[in-house]
Amino acid sequence: MDSKKKDLEAGDWNEAYEKGATPWDLSTPTPEFIRLAHAGRFGDKTSQVLFPGAGGAHDPIAFAKLGFQATALDFAKRPLEKARARALAEGGAEKSEAMFFPGVGSL
Repeated sequence: MDSKKKDLEAGDWNEAYEKGATPWDLSTPTPEFIRLAHAGRFGDKTSQVLFPGAGGAHDPIAFAKLGFQATALDFAKRPLEKARARALAEGGAEKSEAMFFPGVGSL
């Protein structure tokens, strides 16, 4: 392994989310994904949709609210724990099978 490279472990990602050092996180569903979902580009609303690298899971929660079976995957456990609580509070996990799988390990 190149000594200049650093493997990112789940703890690194958790720390980034705890510190708010996540410039890639829109803190809202991706507008284009929502537009495409409404246009039927992800199949009918009973379709299963997988979101790898879901982070704060804004997209899976939005898709679950639309009726899709949304699954969120991420290496980091902490943002998905927060997302699961948010989905339950907002009703996203009730309207569909919103499933969260945190901590799947490192590559």
